[in-house]
Amino acid sequence: MSLGVVVLAAGLSSRMGRCKALLPWRNGTILDAVLAAFTDLPMQSERILVVGRDRATMEPIATRHGFCTVKNPCPEDGQASSLRQGVAALGDVDGILCAVADQPLLEARYIRRMVDVFGKHGGNRQRIVCPQYGDTRGGNPVIFGASWREDLMKVTGDVGGRAIVRGKGKAYVSHCPLPAEVGCDLDTPEEYAKMYRLWGKL
Repeated sequence: MSLGVVVLAAGLSSRMGRCKALLPWRNGTILDAVLAAFTDLPMQSERILVVGRDRATMEPIATRHGFCTVKNPCPEDGQASSLRQGVAALGDVDGILCAVADQPLLEARYIRRMVDVFGKHGGNRQRIVCPQYGDTRGGNPVIFGASWREDLMKVTGDVGGRAIVRGKGKAYVSHCPLPAEVGCDLDTPEEYAKMYRLWGKL
């Protein structure tokens, strides 16, 4: 079974005021922390980082973690435009794991849990695996079976694959329980300051 990983890092970070993926986190950046979660997958994988205006800075980080970069020339078109670019860059895989670059509490053990849930369905090409953060279902990352590839290539706007999960794919969704704090993402300076104070220091 093979897995394609697509991490979206081309956003404009308009609410943060600067590129949030490149903010300091422990002994590196938030992007380092996120990409490290995908470097020890229990199956063959392709790893794609979709970048935007900060490609020159992000590319060495991506390379260090075994990712190839793909540039989204129009990141202002929303998250879906990056998702399409990333999925298009993948070869023939059994599943597509879609993630975002602002969840620094993700760790390899949590990704492996999600992959295990996907694997229990035999790599079913219609299966979708979503996280359950505490009592809250949904969020990122999400694993889509390969049969959803064409649908992922048609998403629009700023919602990514959410329309599939809540729409035609709803009957195929399995949830993987994860600690509530792992689902925290970063959009504003206040959110970053709080998370850094709690978890971002060495």
